[in-house]
Amino acid sequence: MVIGELARISVTNTGPGIPPKLLPQLFNRFFPLMPPATTPATAWA
Repeated sequence: MVIGELARISVTNTGPGIPPKLLPQLFNRFFPLMPPATTPATAWA
């Protein structure tokens, strides 16, 4: 690539997306998006 040339980038997402009911909490850093893990190590805690 030479200085002054342009590059085109295309991004495609075919995932399910974020459920609308979770959108208000999207930027809450303490809001878990996945359910808590239930492993023997966490079950005893």
